[in-house]
Amino acid sequence: MELYRKELRDGIHYNHIKTDRFKDGYLSVNFIMPLTRETAAYNALLPNVLHRGCRMYPTQAEIGRRLEELYGSDLAVRNMKRGESQIITFVTNMLDDTYRLPGDDTDIFDGVLGVLCNLLFDPLVDENGFFRPDYVETERLGRIDAIRAAVNNKRRFAIKRCTELMCEGEVFGLSTEGCLEDYEHIDAARLRDAYRRLIEEAQIEVFYIGKRDTTEVEPHLADILTKVPRAAHPVAPTTEVIRRAKTVREFEESAAAVQGNLVMGFRTGTVISDENYLAHPIFNEIFGGSASSKLFMNVREKKSLCYFCSSFGDMAKGVMYVSAGIENKNRDEAVEEILLQLEKMAHGEIAEDELFCAKQSVFNAYRTVDDLPGSIETWYLGRILAGKSLVWTDEVVRQMEKVTVADIADIAKLSTLDCIYFLRGTSAQGEEDGSDEE
Repeated sequence: MELYRKELRDGIHYNHIKTDRFKDGYLSVNFIMPLTRETAAYNALLPNVLHRGCRMYPTQAEIGRRLEELYGSDLAVRNMKRGESQIITFVTNMLDDTYRLPGDDTDIFDGVLGVLCNLLFDPLVDENGFFRPDYVETERLGRIDAIRAAVNNKRRFAIKRCTELMCEGEVFGLSTEGCLEDYEHIDAARLRDAYRRLIEEAQIEVFYIGKRDTTEVEPHLADILTKVPRAAHPVAPTTEVIRRAKTVREFEESAAAVQGNLVMGFRTGTVISDENYLAHPIFNEIFGGSASSKLFMNVREKKSLCYFCSSFGDMAKGVMYVSAGIENKNRDEAVEEILLQLEKMAHGEIAEDELFCAKQSVFNAYRTVDDLPGSIETWYLGRILAGKSLVWTDEVVRQMEKVTVADIADIAKLSTLDCIYFLRGTSAQGEEDGSDEE
């Protein structure tokens, strides 16, 4: 599987992956902007407002009817963080035209592209460029409710708080949802300006994944995207990487929950663009990335110190978390055991069967990337943003096969503890706290 990539104009790239694996075609438009306190809430609100309607299809009911006419195609939006970039995505799935009913000449792709581009570039606004007040207000209140409800999932909330505290003063500490108080000040003029910034200044990555040839897709997209108003110099997002923690900071808060949630934040000392990065996925698999990892087998199974314990990270930023659900009384002992397992790995205490099983697990995960169009897009988009060569997973697996115990020990040595965050449970009886492992 190979990526055809072309710059249509400054800051707008078209990415085409032709494959016969799927009956559907997948088309997405990714707007990539620097994550900032001033714009996060507006950028989070925008896709939901845009999704409500455009001039041609003013309501979600009309959008839904048009997509239903196009063989039940769908359109969704998402807002996510990668490193210190905020990525706003509009994604569509449509039945490939080769599967139309006999005698039906409906151009499914062209129809879905029309809906998508109308929503993005011809929104429902008044003569001042202001969005419909009722749409803005409904979505604004929806985002406020979602932010307030975040505390109900104690595990996610603890990870979020650890990020905010560990990365205080860094862009990465910000949430792509923005802050609750920011939604109190959103108005029509500022949202209009945020929309213009997104269209004119964002790095735009368009993906098509499906059976169609490039010649059947690129001309349509080029005709639309070359007419979109753009700034002279579109923004190129960057991420500040802090290689080592200066000191260990500890924080504790309380919540109405039966169990406590422990999160330990580390600086990994390596990021996805580094040469030694290939050892990190295998390191993480052995450390805390699976049910046979050192954290699971020791902290949970042997020591019975937690209900769950796993490690994961954002390797665009170079941070790693260990998340554990524990009894309050086990907090100190759990921290000690987690650090002990990391220290053992740094000393090369990794059995050959551990290395073999971890590699097979990671390799199998990489090989399933092409099972879904969305995961294919995620793979390539991640490499694009990291400035890596646009190779497929098989090539990366071949390189990772060479990773040794010494390479993994070196990765472990680079990891330094930055922050310990503990969300102490204060409930004495069983209460739904949303802290189950995901």
